[in-house]
Amino acid sequence: MAITIKPLSPDDLDWIARHKSDDTSRLRLKYHGNEDITYLIDQLEARRKGSHKVAREIERAPGFVFPTLLSAEQCTSDLLAEYHATLVTAGERVLDMTAGLGIDAIHLSNVASTVTAVDIDPRCTDALNINAALLGIDNLTAVNADSLELLSNDSTVYDTIFVDPARRGDGGKRLYRLGDCLPDVVGNICLIMSRCKQLIIKASPMLDPTAAAAELEQYNPDVIAVGTTDECKELVMRLPGNGRRGATTIPGSEIFFDNAERDEPKFGDPAVGDILYEPFPASVKIGSFNTLSARYGTVKIGRNTHLYFSAQLNPSFPGKAHRVIEVSEFGKKAMADVVKRYGNLSVTTRDFPMTAAEIKKRFKTGESNTHRLWAVKNSKNKLVIIVTSSV
Repeated sequence: MAITIKPLSPDDLDWIARHKSDDTSRLRLKYHGNEDITYLIDQLEARRKGSHKVAREIERAPGFVFPTLLSAEQCTSDLLAEYHATLVTAGERVLDMTAGLGIDAIHLSNVASTVTAVDIDPRCTDALNINAALLGIDNLTAVNADSLELLSNDSTVYDTIFVDPARRGDGGKRLYRLGDCLPDVVGNICLIMSRCKQLIIKASPMLDPTAAAAELEQYNPDVIAVGTTDECKELVMRLPGNGRRGATTIPGSEIFFDNAERDEPKFGDPAVGDILYEPFPASVKIGSFNTLSARYGTVKIGRNTHLYFSAQLNPSFPGKAHRVIEVSEFGKKAMADVVKRYGNLSVTTRDFPMTAAEIKKRFKTGESNTHRLWAVKNSKNKLVIIVTSSV
């Protein structure tokens, strides 16, 4: 039987603080059958799993409660939720169809006039109502309901509907089509669009952007890959749209790649002193490879390397920049000489017959904080090694 979600008292918070480093398995054995302590253990575990994502909320409201361990693991981070809030115009009425832990709803409430956050799990809505009160949010209401049924039975038209369909199916299986996710946005798109002026879908980064857009082609969605400097976190779809494709690396502005198919990249090999660019993951996800050359005045190293270079640093390029200090054809002697000169070298391979791990093992080199070796295939199908340092 599910434990009832309830506010945490000062004594509860003191207990969690005193046991924050304890083995929770042992605590569960020790307090087996004690529902009150079991609830605190659940909160302790959830904080360990999710506190790094929602540090702002816990700092503002130390009594912040988590409805489930899964919600702590899968919740939106403050950084992403802050971006989602920028997609809403101030003063709008917003419906969140999949509240979960409610971090998106909390951030949306900073912009919207009202936020209605719906979840089919009563634990989620109970927790969100508790947390909203703790955070002093008076324009957010959490409602326990099936969001599709709610839309069917209520003719209210919202300015924006936000939805984050479940990305895993039965047994934790990953889902690769938007139409397979729940709630079924694709199968109910006409209903959903009849209840809003704008629909924002937060989709899995595992989805193919073109295929996902095709599932909702009647609304010509804009698709934006959203990520950090190290990882693509999600695809955001905005309906109705103009069929645009874009990327954003947070915190930062959106970049649209409208000429991706028409742009023609330049190809070549970098020279010593050039700047090598490694595009951020969101730009790679959206497939804007030609535009990254044409728009930013860079040269592509190989057709499938997705690495670029220019003689001068272009600070607006959406990627990490490295300075080229050596370039040579790949070979056993060339590699041995490079390792001898630099010692340890971090290794990255692109369109190369060996993996980075294989190169490191064969040539006995370890990680480096200052130098990186890029083993790539250039546009002439020759294997090349490039050594870079920080810019």
